[in-house]
Amino acid sequence: MSKLSETALHESAALYRFVDSIVQRCADIHEYPVYTKSSCEFLNHIERLGEQTKEFLEGFPSSVGRRSDTAISKRRKLHTLRASWEVLHEYLEPALNADTLRLPTPLISALQREINEIEPLKSLDFTLFHSDEVNYLQVPSGIVKETADSIADLIGGTRFPPNLGLIGMPYSQSSAFFLNCLLAHEMAHVAYQDHYGVDVSVQIDAVLQALVDETTGMSDREIISSRGLLERWVEEIFCDLFAICLIGPAYSFSLIELTGATLLAVSNVRLQDPFHSFMEYHPAEVARFRTHLRLLKKLGWWNEWKTVRACYIEVLETSEARSSNLRIETELPGGIGEDRFKEAFFQLCDWLMDYVAARVKASAKSIPAFRAQAKAISEYLSRAVVPSTIVRRGQLEHPTSIVLINALFRFYLDGIPKLVANVEQSDSRSAVKSHSKFVERLELWALKALEDCRLLPQT
Repeated sequence: MSKLSETALHESAALYRFVDSIVQRCADIHEYPVYTKSSCEFLNHIERLGEQTKEFLEGFPSSVGRRSDTAISKRRKLHTLRASWEVLHEYLEPALNADTLRLPTPLISALQREINEIEPLKSLDFTLFHSDEVNYLQVPSGIVKETADSIADLIGGTRFPPNLGLIGMPYSQSSAFFLNCLLAHEMAHVAYQDHYGVDVSVQIDAVLQALVDETTGMSDREIISSRGLLERWVEEIFCDLFAICLIGPAYSFSLIELTGATLLAVSNVRLQDPFHSFMEYHPAEVARFRTHLRLLKKLGWWNEWKTVRACYIEVLETSEARSSNLRIETELPGGIGEDRFKEAFFQLCDWLMDYVAARVKASAKSIPAFRAQAKAISEYLSRAVVPSTIVRRGQLEHPTSIVLINALFRFYLDGIPKLVANVEQSDSRSAVKSHSKFVERLELWALKALEDCRLLPQT
């Protein structure tokens, strides 16, 4: 055997061992623990792709030959293959950690069902993975899919399943309910990238063209930079609006909680806080809340919430006035004033409200049922009863998932003290601990109610 062939054999065997270790981890899911159907589809694909890669590697050394130019070219292919598997390896363990016992499965299933009711999204599915970041994220467009498909192309293997998105959530929030309403935003990123991004891009181009026509001397590079900035901000707003149209104001309140934006309910908060700042990859939180409020009013949700006594409501109420103090922290292309750029952004936000509301109607259709059932749901929760079935006017009713999500959030904002008072004597020395304990119970009841909702006829 030539030296080149020996080297190819050594490199192939090393990669074989690496891929085989991944295959074995994926194969273990067929016993325990249990995974969702979409997670199984993802892990089964990785296992199948791994077996195909191993088969390819077994025949690789004999294909190298004695010519050094051919051997080097083929060895580069092997190095590309290894680099691709290292990318997949990065996402495998977080996905394996996200079994059904460590996911808010009833909430995920409810979001999945609502999304699949939307005509172009009927086949869209999601795999959840755990992140060590205290944040929610969607795997940037195409990273896993393109990597897996590049492996398939190199070895003649099976391509990645279409319509499968990967969503990350903090590993610490496996049994959480309220913060996990943010998952609707991350799912919206997949919908945007797969289905709606083209339409939105056309509108961005139209608004950008107006900016270019008003500005003299903009270079192509500056135009591209302006477009990239607007597109990143607009995608975030699209996902916010999609989430609100999908599940209602509960999404807005979950974002307020994650970002700590309750500080905005304090009238003398400093204008230098980060909530007023547009950054390179994210619009200002105040700008997002301004758009949330406008959409909630447009859909009719705001009438159901404006009387709730909670600082979360005040954050939204004050967002319109605070938007006059917004500032852009990233560099703008020469010639475009900051005020004009913000005006273009808000023009796109207003267009998005109509665009998304016309396509995602789930939460708006739920407002009458929420109005009718929210009070009864609150009464059940205040007595520590899971509100899967309620009695109203002598009739049994089974609230829908969207009604439950929002009624539970409203109780979370203003009903916990009543629950504590009904169940145990309050102790001011342990008020925080007691409140925390009952919120934890409420989240468990919420997930139980959503699981029951899947099994019961909805009314």
